[in-house]
Amino acid sequence: MVPMTTLIFLFYWACYWPRMLHPAFLFAVGLLEDILSGSVIGLHAFLYILIYMVVISQRRLILKEPFPVVWAIFAFTALSYTLLSLLAFRIFEGHFFFGWQPFSQWLMTVVLYPFLHQLSFYLQVFLVRGRPVNGRGL
Repeated sequence: MVPMTTLIFLFYWACYWPRMLHPAFLFAVGLLEDILSGSVIGLHAFLYILIYMVVISQRRLILKEPFPVVWAIFAFTALSYTLLSLLAFRIFEGHFFFGWQPFSQWLMTVVLYPFLHQLSFYLQVFLVRGRPVNGRGL
């Protein structure tokens, strides 16, 4: 069981620097994830594009909120992603009950979000400035 780190980075970059994410790139990453995980081809690609479009459409509202609210919005987004994935697996593969694994994966992802959010922030500052944050690196 692995946290959904791709979703964390997708959410951050769609909110704070959407010019760096192109839907075609997200589609390719989703297809690669589908192939490597053995899931339904196109599922992650579709969900990444869908999440990207929703986050972009709500971006102005998200940017006005303090971090705890952004974290809660991400938690809801990740839960929606998890539920849509489970629904798709139910439809395409006939699986019905997955136990607690998807929800524990969701919880791990939500707990990891603040750390990867901060890492993405430092990466964004580094890319904009072209040098490490405060001259000391990450």
